[in-house]
Amino acid sequence: MGGFADIAGIVATLRGATDIAKALATADSAIEKAELKLRLAEIMTKLALAQTDALEIDLQIIHYHDRIKQLEDALRISATVGKDGDAYYELKDGKPSGSPYCLRCWEIDHKLVHLVIDSGNKRTCPHCNRSYESRRARDHD
Repeated sequence: MGGFADIAGIVATLRGATDIAKALATADSAIEKAELKLRLAEIMTKLALAQTDALEIDLQIIHYHDRIKQLEDALRISATVGKDGDAYYELKDGKPSGSPYCLRCWEIDHKLVHLVIDSGNKRTCPHCNRSYESRRARDHD
């Protein structure tokens, strides 16, 4: 999916179909029926290709809109969290508060995932399975 290249391809395909249609419209009445059928088949093929390309572009646009929404949400949230030690926390009056969030998930995926205490008394992310020393990722009051 190349964005502008896909759009240019659709335009070229439609231009080709239009050229064939113009040639058919101005053709001499002596044109053979077989040639007419061949030209119509070419037009139908080009239009089907253009339709497929347009659908792919539409899906790509939906994907980009979703990604933009994710990034906007992450940007909005970033003003409400801060790093302390090996974790991120909600900020209250500019200070870390509450349970820790996974450092890796926030910095890489822009997702806030609370850490849980595992059987070895370490903090572990249930999403990415990364472990943190409890002293470096502790609860804040």
